Parts: sequence; structure tokens; C-alpha cells
Amino acid sequence: MSRLLRVCLALCAALGLAAAKPRPAAKPQPAALKANGDVPPPGAAAELLDLATGRSRAVGPMLESLTEYQATAMADGRVLITGGSLQGPRTQWFDPGTRAFTPGPPMTIARQGHRALLLKDGRLLLLGGTEAPAPAEVLAPGAARFEALPAEAAFGLSADAVALDDGKALLVDGASGRIFTWDGRKTVRPQATLSRPRIFFTAVRLKDGRVAITGGWPSEQAPRKGAKGRGPSGPGSPSLPVECFNPKWSTLSTWKALPRPRARHRATLLADGRICLWAGYGADVNGACETLELLDPVKETVTPAGRLPLNGNPTPAWTLGPDGSGLYLPEGRQELRAAADPLALTTPGEQPGLKQPGERLAPMQTGERLALTPPGEQPALTPPGEQPALTPPGEQPALTPLGGPRARLANAFLAPTLVALPAGQVLVLGSAAWGVPVDRWDPRTRQWSIVGSLRAGVQSLALTPDGKLLALGPIVDLLDPRTGAQQALGWREDLGPLLRTAHAPEPLAPAQPPFKAGQGRQDSLVVPLDKLRALVVGGCSEGTATPSGAAELWDRKKNTLSALPGPRTHRAFPASGLVQGGLKLPDGSVLVWGAGQE
Repeated sequence: MSRLLRVCLALCAALGLAAAKPRPAAKPQPAALKANGDVPPPGAAAELLDLATGRSRAVGPMLESLTEYQATAMADGRVLITGGSLQGPRTQWFDPGTRAFTPGPPMTIARQGHRALLLKDGRLLLLGGTEAPAPAEVLAPGAARFEALPAEAAFGLSADAVALDDGKALLVDGASGRIFTWDGRKTVRPQATLSRPRIFFTAVRLKDGRVAITGGWPSEQAPRKGAKGRGPSGPGSPSLPVECFNPKWSTLSTWKALPRPRARHRATLLADGRICLWAGYGADVNGACETLELLDPVKETVTPAGRLPLNGNPTPAWTLGPDGSGLYLPEGRQELRAAADPLALTTPGEQPGLKQPGERLAPMQTGERLALTPPGEQPALTPPGEQPALTPPGEQPALTPLGGPRARLANAFLAPTLVALPAGQVLVLGSAAWGVPVDRWDPRTRQWSIVGSLRAGVQSLALTPDGKLLALGPIVDLLDPRTGAQQALGWREDLGPLLRTAHAPEPLAPAQPPFKAGQGRQDSLVVPLDKLRALVVGGCSEGTATPSGAAELWDRKKNTLSALPGPRTHRAFPASGLVQGGLKLPDGSVLVWGAGQE
């Protein structure tokens, strides 16, 4: 064999061995996290709820932010949102088919806090909600704009309207106390005047055809132009009597029995003909009226009927669902409750008369735990017999809603509005209620920065194996720890594979930082930075309940504390089910979250 041949054979053998040698397996790359456009984003002002699935879906953004508007389901299936604009007499259409908002027909005048009444023939009547008295206006089906009614009848800031049996409508101007009937065409006739003019009242039609005017504050307490607020904030308003108007005889009667002072409340006609007064403000804007009262139109009596906890939030949403049952959404909550009537929402076993008129409960804590799992069910992501990996120690079990659960939302709302639509859908509107604030500590500068607020309902933060930050609640959001930007990834129960790989902050073994004598704090947060150092944040000074804004660097080898600048939000971290905690990020910075004081 020639030398050249031997060299060639050796090269071939070497190449064959190299080809046969297995290559190391490539490390799997984490899947990119993508926003779920069907899930309502954090802070959205509207959601479309499907009662069949119990979930809400994202809708297009509203054309502008609104306050004190009205939303009415029209005969063509769309919703017309009127008033509440700071840019003039604008309206918006919402189409549940496209889930989009588009410009609607202009009103004749800008309105806020007005009344919208859908008539039997499909027309929409608007009145009130103006600083200076102005005529009512009506929109015919298919019309391009609203048309004003005769100027002889003018309505100011607070007004109400009730449809009558004969196709007419009863119109009430609260400030002047004047009562009119409108024939549905061009004629508006004065009928009577309230003995006690009032603002922010509610009118309700009784089964015998009469109309009861309930609640409100005396009209002399109406806010003047340029004044702050929407009602009295000083001494409480007196109770105003129920006044009943009989359209058949154009007579007005006044009850002797007095209900509690309340305004911007709800008056619900019950199946037995009585009226349930509930929710709203009490004697002034500083408190909610939590006592329910029953008005008997036959006996003209007022009877307390239980208590509905409102946590200082006086304007919950209520509407009748497609099946005729009531749907109730408290302010700042994410779970709808189903009830036959408001009486079914009262606290079991509560007796009336426990609160003084206008007395206010302690406000709901920001970030208070909300139900994530229907009562009686196990969390979908927890294997039987195991503890949920992402549940903070000591956390309380899910709350069981009064009146029975019905559906849940992605966001919580202040001053919410519910609009029942065909096919078991409900449009939910309101101002977004955010969850707890988050602060970030930078170890290089040793300074704090404000990240922002989490979505309402978030319970904890967690990290994925590749360092992505997740905000965990009924919805899982991807959170940018530097900018505070959040993207909805999906409903928690749909993200099992992702959540099984995520890890929450590990609680530090109980240890008391070495505070100096007389400067000790309890319920401080301790976040490990490494084996020898920890960040100490907040807590309460001994013997007080006031949270501290202090922060220290704990050298656990020397057992000494070095003072650091503190975060803007002062917090305490008791062992409870509140949403709070701290988490060290891969870059060494620390996030601290929870309710507190600035």
C-alpha cells in the first residue's frame, strides 16, 4: 500500500469518527411572550362581558374619556353613549359586533349627569345635566342629530324622566321642582310643583301608574358654577319626603314618613309593588348610604330592610340581564353578582339601623384580594394535593360574593355602568380602578423610582426562567419593571405551562433587623440581595399603626444597618392576605409593591 493511500485512509477514518461523534443538544429557547389582544388591557375604560363564558373581551378604545355620561341600548343592538364630554355635545356609538366605538349624532347642548330615557317607539329622550336650564331633546331612530323640545320647559343640572302608560312621559326638573308631561310630539305641559325641590333625586313609576319622587338633597344646596364637587360637603342634608304625582288627576301628595337622607341613589320597583331605595350618598358627599329601605306606596310607610356594604363607594352598577335577573357590580370590584332584586344583596343576618345616615365605612384597601376561583372549586393550575406555588403564605381563600357569582371582569371600575345586550352580553363602562403601586430600588444609585400601579386584582409578581416579569391575578400581565408598561398575556387558567415555570419571591426566614434601641419597627419587608446583604423597607414604629418610609441596607455578617433613601410610598407588611411583597430582579434591582401612604 502506497504512502499516499495510507494517508487518505487515515483521513477518511478521522472524518468518519468526527461525523459519528454526537453534538451537544441546543438549549431550548424560551417562547416569546405575546400580548393577547382579546383580553382587556390594564386600565381599559370598557369591556364586553359574555355571561355564557363568564369572561370579558377587549373592546376598541373610547373616542375620549367621559365622566357622568349615559349609555343606552338602542333597538338596533348598538349602544349610544351620550354626554360626559369635555369637548362639546358629542356622543359615541358602540357596536357589539365590531367591538368598536364610532362618533354618534350630536346633541343640541353639552350634558353631564343628565337623564336618558328610551321610549317604546325607539326614540331616545335626554334632559338635565346642564349648568343653565335648557330644553330636553330627542333622537329619532335613524336620525343624524338630536332635536330640541319646546323651550317653555327647561331643565337644569338635576332632572329625571319616567315613561307613562299612555305614551307620554313625565319630566321633572329638580332644582325648580316643576313637573311636566310631554305628549311624545311637540307639546310639553306644566302639571305641578314639588313641595320640596331637590337635586340628585330619583323618580320611579309605580304599578298603579303614579310616579314617586324619592331622595335627593335640597335644591338650595346645588353646586354653583365653578364650585368643586357635586353636592353638599358640610353639615348633613335633612331627609326629604317622598312625593307622589298622579298623572291621571295631575295631583301631588306628600308622605309623612321620612326615609333616610340619600342622593344619587337607586330606586328599584319590586315585584310586590314596593320600592327599594338603596346605595347612593348619604347626607353629604362624604359617605355612602348602606341601609336599604322599603317604601310601601299603599300604606305610605318607610321600613329599613338590611345593609349593603359599599366600602365608601356609593355608586355601584345595576341592570337587568337578558334573562330578567339583576346584575350587580360594586365599585372597585371585578366580579358581578346575580340577584333577583337588591334585597338579595344584603349581608346575611344583618339587621337594619346599624349605621347613622351618611356614616362611612373604612374605605376598601387598594389591592384587596378578589376571588380568582369559583367557590367550591380547586384552582385549575394546582395539581391535587399540592399547594399553589405562587400563593403568598397566609393568603386568605377566595371570597364568596353575596347574591351568587355570575361573571368576572379583567379590570375594576369606579362609577361603573352596565348595559345588557342581546345574546347574553353586557357592556361594562367606567373609570379604571387600579391596584397597588410599585416602586423600584436601584442598587447602583441606591435611589427609588415609581414604576406605576398594577392592574386591580393582581396578587403577586413572579419571574419566568428567562427573567420576564409577570403580574399574577385573574389576568396575567407582562410588566416592564423600568417603564411600568403592561401587556395582557391571558386569563390565568389558560397559562398553565407558563405559570408552572415561573417562580414567586421566596419568603425570608423570620428575622428581626438590628434596629437601634427606641427605633425599632415591626412588619418591615426584608428582601435578600445576596448571602450577606438584605434590603429592609417600611414597617410601623413600635406602638403605632402608621407605616414608615424608611429603608436600610442590612449587612448580615456585621449585623448592622445603613440608612438609605426611602420610597415615596410608605408601607407596612403585616402577615396577611393583602397584596404586598418584594422581589429581586436579575439585574439586582428590587421591586416593592403594596398599598400604603404617600
